[in-house]
Amino acid sequence: MRKLCIGCFAVYIIIVGVLAFVWSGKEHLTNDKYNRLELSMYSEKDCLSYKELFDYIMRDYDVSDLTDIEKHSEVIVKAKMIDRRFAGKGVINECEITQVYKGYDVNQTISVYDDVIWDENAYYFEGAVPLHENEEYIMFLKPALNANTEDSYIFTSVSFGHFRLRENVKYTAYDMDHKMCVQEACGYDYIAYDVHNLEKFKMLQNEAYTKYK
Repeated sequence: MRKLCIGCFAVYIIIVGVLAFVWSGKEHLTNDKYNRLELSMYSEKDCLSYKELFDYIMRDYDVSDLTDIEKHSEVIVKAKMIDRRFAGKGVINECEITQVYKGYDVNQTISVYDDVIWDENAYYFEGAVPLHENEEYIMFLKPALNANTEDSYIFTSVSFGHFRLRENVKYTAYDMDHKMCVQEACGYDYIAYDVHNLEKFKMLQNEAYTKYK
């Protein structure tokens, strides 16, 4: 039991270490949908454990170009986020598909898990930011294993799993001294935690827009 506890704590430390940015506490979230989040990324029976999740999706260093993401994605769709809902302790984007590029038997509306955990603050993994409502995206997805909800997916890559299909998008480098509230963070398409990933995002965003617009 002691070894198990130590192992779980180590996994938790690793996860916290890769969080890209922290949104400041509940005082910034008054009257915001995110106020209804509870304690973790997924509900008790949902999807994967944290370790399984990071083994299942692509890591940033696995991505060199758009072809890498396409190859590792089981589903590629053009879609809009039309609503957010809360299941268990997770936040789920309800997305309406406008075109399917890869994957069969995909329903017109699917659920896509947000890459977030909730404690005293909302923590978003790596470069992920919330989807802009009613904006068109190209989404690279994998089925969410063990999900409570049918037709549920997670992004193939946290940082590079979706791109808004517009020519001009907003991005920035994360400043550890500046905590972002939800409203401010939602103004960006990508918040980089290092310069290399920022350049990679700009390249991939341009590739995705050119190919799928």
